[in-house]
Amino acid sequence: MLPIPVNLEEVRVLLLTWHGTAILPVLRSLGSEVSRIVVLHGLPNDVVAKSVYARPFIRFAAEIPDEALCEEVGRIVGLFGCSVLFPADDRAVEFVSRNAQALSRIVTLAPNPSAAMLDKIRCKVAFTRELSELGLDHPRSAQGNSPQALLEDALVRLRPPWMVKASSRSGGQGIVRGETPAELAAACRLLEAEGAQFLIQEFVPGPDADCSFLAVDGRVLAATTQHSITKGRDYAPATEIHLHPHPELRAMAERLAAVLGWSGLAHLDAVRDERDGSYKLLELNPRCWGSLLASTAAGVNFPKLLVAAAMGRRVEQPQIRPGRFYMGGLGVRRALGLDGPRWKMSETDVLHFLEDPWPEVQAWWQARGR
Repeated sequence: MLPIPVNLEEVRVLLLTWHGTAILPVLRSLGSEVSRIVVLHGLPNDVVAKSVYARPFIRFAAEIPDEALCEEVGRIVGLFGCSVLFPADDRAVEFVSRNAQALSRIVTLAPNPSAAMLDKIRCKVAFTRELSELGLDHPRSAQGNSPQALLEDALVRLRPPWMVKASSRSGGQGIVRGETPAELAAACRLLEAEGAQFLIQEFVPGPDADCSFLAVDGRVLAATTQHSITKGRDYAPATEIHLHPHPELRAMAERLAAVLGWSGLAHLDAVRDERDGSYKLLELNPRCWGSLLASTAAGVNFPKLLVAAAMGRRVEQPQIRPGRFYMGGLGVRRALGLDGPRWKMSETDVLHFLEDPWPEVQAWWQARGR
């Protein structure tokens, strides 16, 4: 039996964000599915404001107190008749989790992790301990209650090379690889001087393998799995990915979601160990992810499904179309075959650009003026 189509044409969404570039994939996945998207944004970003799907784009002070922002949400909901509040980035997810009771009296909230759930996964050190308690595989990690104890334990128990990771950073920031004890010690000193909590893990050779999913009360309603083909820089999100089934990785994500009682969108980062084929879990990000449009191209429109779940609609796993996807820039060079084999238009973000060109045009114009 085919899944029942979800119709959201009458729904108006209030999209809350502090990070403008992160919401462009959300706008492009959701824009043609709902009646209107009102963007409430905490930082100036004229690029995203040019999107045809941001109707309108409203700014607020980035450091606004929670109570004042709740009042602003209420004002915008009343002014534009918004049906659902959709938190699109880390900071928005945290704001909604802190103020869920007050906000739920104003507007329907998209499924969102609670503050307790976020506490369990926000810190990489604590998350690694959680994985160990669940028996879920992850890179071997150093143990210790101080930077010096972590360093000494890593040198004794872990095989080089080592990965030093700042506990609360994302997007590949705060990650240093050490090949020698001297390099490892220098990386630890650098993060310690910055006041960052960190962990030390063994390096796992192999491609990134990720699982994106939507869950409600610990039950995964939809998921896509992928591995990276090409990265723009070390430890950063991939620019070229291949979406295809990873049953073992999905099962690990489902188990983690069930134990956490997870609600909302999430992106589970892992690596497929080329030495034995096992998956090592790295971190769980409670927000929309950079490769969101790839999932949409594969037939799983996560923003649409999240809004549908908020509205009480029946959500079933859509049929997935395995394939590859290129992200970054316009994807024009890939679509024209200028950087190797020619990619299909549907495998790049070109079609999204053609429907919503002004953010890229504005970004190009600003870069040209530098």
